[in-house]
Amino acid sequence: YPMGALPNGFTSYDLYYAVDDTIKLRQLLNLKADKTIIEEGVYFVNGDNHVYNGTDIKETYYLDGLTIKNVDNKELVINGYLKMIPVRLNSMYRVLQLNNCNHYKISGSGCLVGDVSEHFGDNGEWAYGLELKSCNYVTINGITCSLNWGDGISCSNGDIEGGMTPEEKNKIFRQSKHIYEHVTVNYNRRTGFVYLTGNDIICRS
Repeated sequence: YPMGALPNGFTSYDLYYAVDDTIKLRQLLNLKADKTIIEEGVYFVNGDNHVYNGTDIKETYYLDGLTIKNVDNKELVINGYLKMIPVRLNSMYRVLQLNNCNHYKISGSGCLVGDVSEHFGDNGEWAYGLELKSCNYVTINGITCSLNWGDGISCSNGDIEGGMTPEEKNKIFRQSKHIYEHVTVNYNRRTGFVYLTGNDIICRS
């Protein structure tokens, strides 16, 4: 699906009201298998912090997107199309986040696609296709990150006190040894590829 366009047969109505694969995908990732494969197909991810139904806001807490946390020495193969459901209540999301993971590999021909063309409202900028936090020895190979409300790929250190030097940030928040190979990042609203801090970051085609 070029540049994150909707697959044939799907409409914006389907995106927001009809389809949500977030829980199933979380259950799959929570198995923490040595190698997890998301096969070809379209999978819809919810980025709102509450569940919206028609004109009523249900006060049900909903974690935004997909997160892999505290997992080492694993591989995730994404051959499918992970599409963010249009976000109405939260301008801050990530399709997929790696948090405190080491020796982790993400590969495949899949796409992490945001909601730029369907996003409700015009505020916010912290919405990512792929976000890495405090990760070492990570390899990203072959995936595409497109049409996200913020950045295609963002490597941030979470909440950081102002006035810290880059050396102090790196000392507190680990972020090193990342390799990107044959990764495509395009048509994101803020920018394509962002590192707040990091050591030994390699990008190559």
